[in-house]
Amino acid sequence: MSMPPDLPDEPIIGDESVEQSPLDKLLEESEIYTRTVPRPEAAPNLTDIDGLSEILGLFDEAEADGAEKRLLGEDVIISPERYLEAPVRGHHWRAITKGVETKGQILLLPGFTEFCEKYASVADLLVSAGYDVLMLDWPGQGRSGHLGSDPLIVHSDNFEIHRYAVMRLLQETKMDQAPFHVIGHSMGGYFALHVAQRYARNVQKLVLCSPMFLPKSPPLWLVKLLTTVLVGIGRGRHHPPFRTYPDFDYMRRFRLNNPLTRDLENYERPFKLYDHVPGLFRTSPSVGWIKTAFEECEKYTLNPVWLSDISASTLLCLPGDERVVDSAATISMVAHLKQCRTVHFHEARHELFAELPEIRRRLTANILTFLEEDEHVIPSPSTISQQIDDIEEGDFGER
Repeated sequence: MSMPPDLPDEPIIGDESVEQSPLDKLLEESEIYTRTVPRPEAAPNLTDIDGLSEILGLFDEAEADGAEKRLLGEDVIISPERYLEAPVRGHHWRAITKGVETKGQILLLPGFTEFCEKYASVADLLVSAGYDVLMLDWPGQGRSGHLGSDPLIVHSDNFEIHRYAVMRLLQETKMDQAPFHVIGHSMGGYFALHVAQRYARNVQKLVLCSPMFLPKSPPLWLVKLLTTVLVGIGRGRHHPPFRTYPDFDYMRRFRLNNPLTRDLENYERPFKLYDHVPGLFRTSPSVGWIKTAFEECEKYTLNPVWLSDISASTLLCLPGDERVVDSAATISMVAHLKQCRTVHFHEARHELFAELPEIRRRLTANILTFLEEDEHVIPSPSTISQQIDDIEEGDFGER
């Protein structure tokens, strides 16, 4: 299997035989680097196709316990090849399974640490509305393997792997041979822009929810300096040093000031899934992921020339209380998209799909209306901000 030039020829994932460097030992012994999150080594191998029935049984148990409903489409597995160190799992759910006529196709791209099952309610609503939905577990997330120095880390030092995974899934499902829409959340929004740029003739509508134009961070120059040094001394696949990560029980407790959602039930739902399928759980990015993310954002989403090449009609959904990505950078840069309008969700937090019911109702109404309307009604080229208060249509995540 050939690898990108900046990936090692011999993957070092989970290699317990490699002797630790003095720095590794120092960091692991440091009190501020101690991690008490339950480790998923004892869980079934989620990339093992032969063990699929056992895996589906775990999801059934989780659904019965109040976690997300199980997906009812078909898994699409891309075996390790070329850039892929581990299998990449996609999920294709067709409208025909609901007995409704297909009105289009949607590529649904989840965010950082997320996976297909977290979007089961979203996919169910879209399929019920008549759309075939394709989504994926990003490389290193969900059932697409572990690429960091331990199973709790999301690692990447080349986002071309993510773009390649999307390309292969589009090829495998033949979605690249017809028009389709793209919906992306957070990191998925970042890659949704890349899909719209690469597949300009295919992508009809683009929906960006809390997109990552730039992560929230210290000054960009400082992030670049620190991550470059750490990658240079071999810490690319590890957690950033000298940073504390709370344990699992602490993370699952709902706090009013959490940055993700104000909805208690939707906050707790993924943790109920982790109770049954702990191999899905991830905590944070590797040093290499952080370095790559900032370099990519600087090259693409902070680049007016690159953004101006994206022609798809775009709907931007922005929360008012955003603390995960840099909303100021997003607002500034979307002005360079050719056809974009913005809907603000005041007081909402980063995960709009998991927010309070009234937010999810508005989000549902705006997205479905946008996908179904004639694109000629979308003003161009300016970005229009609008506030819609009283919409009483469908609801993401309601049961």
